[in-house]
Amino acid sequence: IGYEAQKQTREVIEASGEGFSHPELRTLASAANPTLSRSTRTEFSFSSILSRLNYDYNGKYFASFSLRRDGSSRFGAENRWGTFWSIGGGYTISEESFMSGVNFVDLLKLRVSYGTTGNAGFDNFGWAGLYGFNNEYDGRPGAIPSQVANQALTWESQENFNVGVDFALFNGKISGSAEYFNRVSSDLLLDRPLSLTTGFRTINENVGDMKNTGVEISINADIINTPDFKLSAGGNITFISNEITVLPDAILEGTKRREEGRDFQEYYLFGWAGVDPANGATLWYTDSTKTETTYDINQAERFYDDKSATPDFFGGFNLNVSYKGFYLNTLFNFQIGNYVYDAPGWVIHGDGRFTPRSTSTWAFENRWTTPGQDALFPQHRWGGNQASNTRNSSRYLYDGSFIRLKNINLGYDFPANVTSKLGIRSLRVYSSVSNLWTWVADENLHFDPEQTINGVFNTVSPISRTVSFGVNLGL
Repeated sequence: IGYEAQKQTREVIEASGEGFSHPELRTLASAANPTLSRSTRTEFSFSSILSRLNYDYNGKYFASFSLRRDGSSRFGAENRWGTFWSIGGGYTISEESFMSGVNFVDLLKLRVSYGTTGNAGFDNFGWAGLYGFNNEYDGRPGAIPSQVANQALTWESQENFNVGVDFALFNGKISGSAEYFNRVSSDLLLDRPLSLTTGFRTINENVGDMKNTGVEISINADIINTPDFKLSAGGNITFISNEITVLPDAILEGTKRREEGRDFQEYYLFGWAGVDPANGATLWYTDSTKTETTYDINQAERFYDDKSATPDFFGGFNLNVSYKGFYLNTLFNFQIGNYVYDAPGWVIHGDGRFTPRSTSTWAFENRWTTPGQDALFPQHRWGGNQASNTRNSSRYLYDGSFIRLKNINLGYDFPANVTSKLGIRSLRVYSSVSNLWTWVADENLHFDPEQTINGVFNTVSPISRTVSFGVNLGL
């Protein structure tokens, strides 16, 4: 039984100025013209009462039970507390007498669990009616309502069901697990759109339910294990599906349209039909049937195209080799079946809309120039080519499937007869490289395929390739 409490306060103060009389004087007090002065302060508190009970009978049967009561200031006074619980059990089948003759099985354990958890990952004052005081009217300072109050706002909850099996075979040479999971999220914390006639764009509400189901598999194997040579490998893979099960009204949010029966991360976009080889003009599909095209974006509609930021499966694998003092360790990760969206593409790859700026070399070199040409980009025209840079279109959607060599380590451990002569306990030299190689399914994908869960690229700093060398001494 335990109790936890935390309170976090975040305060930001920003100030800047211009007009410095000396290059060495860069304090705000030496600025001839202060240009910015701003400060913000926000805080929240979180309290929990929790208990847990574990039971183990003869190393064969296991049971556990947990109960917790959580409170968060992020919800209204009448809905700040939530009660969550879980129950689980395990059965070590390999400990049964009837398994005594199955010599290649070292461990076979069945486990199952069910429980609820809560999510308070929301704005600190999402329940409150707020005013903004940084406004002015006719030269006078003023305040305006900035957020609609919702005292009913409360915890988003998840119901989790897991059933799995753990195993070890052939004296531990092969081990792993397989697990099925089903998570149902209820009372989702979302920004529900409002009519602009209300004076507000959205209201914070608990709306809708969603479920995630899938299978996780992991396996490790000691393939060769001798005093001089060792070879082992391992990997894991997760298959996942997502569905919005309850949502009274569809919610359009950027590249997505949250709708009952759909994947939460499914794209809802204008259908890019490519470039007309005859004249270099932009073509759009008129609707989801993709049977007709048009030059006029106003004659086209956004639609689902069975493409989502949710991958069909993802995971990683590793291979480790050692020979006497030398060793090589590798780690790969992968993600297959998801799509990523280039949010700044409509500007960076402009077709003349932002002339003479914002046109990448790639877009310029692959633009249409000659009748009959099968080009990636339409003809460049001053001011744009018939809304060719329309946002929220599949023109900027790419297959995000990839395989990446995440890490590779090569090293050598000097033997004891060498280190003893040097008067040290151990000596290792090594080299490590991260993000050495990446395969991508879409040859036109020009940014990092590893993006946030919604699949939208927003010019974040790309991952770096790092090469390091080192020496470890044990004295």
